[in-house]
Amino acid sequence: MTLKSLIKKSLREGLEKKIAAGVLIKAKSTDKVLLLLRNDKTPIWSLMSGCIEDGETILAGLKREITEELSISPEKISFKFIGVEKPNDKDEFHYYQGLTNSEFVPTLDHENLEYKWVDMDDIPEPLYKGLKEKIKKFYE
Repeated sequence: MTLKSLIKKSLREGLEKKIAAGVLIKAKSTDKVLLLLRNDKTPIWSLMSGCIEDGETILAGLKREITEELSISPEKISFKFIGVEKPNDKDEFHYYQGLTNSEFVPTLDHENLEYKWVDMDDIPEPLYKGLKEKIKKFYE
């Protein structure tokens, strides 16, 4: 690929709408939620999330991300759609709550450094913006 075509591709991708989805998973048996420490330049605690690929439904993409990042079957989780957040004009984040019967031990891929099952009194920092409010609502 030439430099010119790479620049055009980058500009085109920069203009495309990005659709991502995430799920905050809670274990019924312990009433704790699963948080992941993202392997970013500045690691931050977050919920399970990922980008949806072309041709995927939102939920199918989220389930694929769960399989890839946690190495668990998404069938262990019951999903409840909460809503769509639009952080800017071109991006969407589809938010779900998920329930599983009990805590599981994920096998993390390269996108996450660590995981924790936590309750309201044990929320780690730094936490992704707005996540504390999502956790609180899940306990209401």
